[in-house]
Amino acid sequence: MKNSVFSKTFKSLDRKFLLTILNDIIFYIILILIIGLTYFSIIFFAYQLQETSTLMAKIQTTDITKLNSLQPEAEEALSTFRMITVKIVATLLLALISTYLVATYFKGKIWSIIHKTKLDKKFYKKFLLLRLTWYAIWALIFYAVYMLVNTQTQTSSIIIFSILLLYFTMILLTTFNKEKKIFKTIAQTIKLGIKKFHLLFLPYLINIVILTIIYFIINPFIISYKRPQIIIYTIIVLISIAWLRFYISEIIGKIKNKEKFMV
Repeated sequence: MKNSVFSKTFKSLDRKFLLTILNDIIFYIILILIIGLTYFSIIFFAYQLQETSTLMAKIQTTDITKLNSLQPEAEEALSTFRMITVKIVATLLLALISTYLVATYFKGKIWSIIHKTKLDKKFYKKFLLLRLTWYAIWALIFYAVYMLVNTQTQTSSIIIFSILLLYFTMILLTTFNKEKKIFKTIAQTIKLGIKKFHLLFLPYLINIVILTIIYFIINPFIISYKRPQIIIYTIIVLISIAWLRFYISEIIGKIKNKEKFMV
C-alpha cells in the first residue's frame, strides 16, 4: 500500500490539483448564472404569453357574430404568441449551446493541466468534437434503451447505462490526445475500459466509499442547516472528483507504459 498508486496520488497533490478544483468551481458558478438567466428570461416570456392567452380566452367566449371586430387583435395576439414561442426556444438553445461551450472550455482546461498539455485552438476543437461525438453516441444508446426495453426494467437499465457512461467518460478524457482521431480514441476507451475493468473500477469504488463515510461523519453536525450542508458536501465531491481524475490518469499512464504497479 505504501508504494501503491493510491498513496502516490495523495503525495503528488500540488498546485495543479488546486487549479483543477478552481476551474470546476468557476464552471459551476457560470452554469448557475446561465440557468438563472435562462429561468428568469422564460418567466418574463411566459408573463408576456399570459397576456395573449387572456385575449384568446376572450375570443372563445365572444359571440360568433362579433368575432370580426376582434380579428385585428386576434392576429396581433397570434403574431405575439409565435414571436414569444420562438424567443423561448431560442433562449433554451442558446443556454444549451453556451453551457456546452463553457463546459468544454473548463473541462478542457482541467484535462490540459492533468495531461501537462497547452490548451490551444487545436486541443479545444478536438476536445469539443470528441465530447460532442461521445455524448451523441450515448444519447442514441439511451434512446434505444427507452424505446426497446420494457417499462419494468427501463429504470434499472437507464441507471446501469448511466454508470457505464460515467465510467467510460473518465477513461475517454484521460486517454484524450489532440493528435488522435476521434473514433480511434473512443474505440481505445471501450477496449481499455473492458480489458482493465478490474483496475479502473476500483478507484471509483474507493471514491464512493470515502464520500459515503465523509457524508455520515459531517451529516450529524450540519443536519439542521440545509444550505451549508449542500455547499460543504459539494466542495467535498469536487475535491474527490479532482483526485479521481489524477488517480485514473496515473493508473492509465502505468498501463500504457506496461509498468507493474499496485492500485
